[in-house]
Amino acid sequence: MNHVHNFLEWMREEGKDPKTIVAYNPIVNKFMEWLQGNDTSIEQVKPIDVKEYLSFLRHTENKSQATINKATAGLITFFAWLVDNDIVKDNLMTRIKIQKVQASDEINKNDTMK
Repeated sequence: MNHVHNFLEWMREEGKDPKTIVAYNPIVNKFMEWLQGNDTSIEQVKPIDVKEYLSFLRHTENKSQATINKATAGLITFFAWLVDNDIVKDNLMTRIKIQKVQASDEINKNDTMK
């Protein structure tokens, strides 16, 4: 059973914005590939696994906080769908928060000069 395909199909059926569907596709696929590389199935995922994945994005992939937040948002929706479809029992994403994005120093410097 391909959970990612079914999730994306559900998003289409629900009338989600096509841009959101296109954006969530690689987010969810990359997470599933990462799980597979760590010998973890979606049914076995714990909050620490998601935190380690987000840390992987930041420290190994050098992704910005904004990109990590997009991945988090995609996973929040994916896990809600997994719970609704009885694939997982617990929506562990309720324990994962989107982090605030800090404005760059350059923007802050420009604001103080006005």
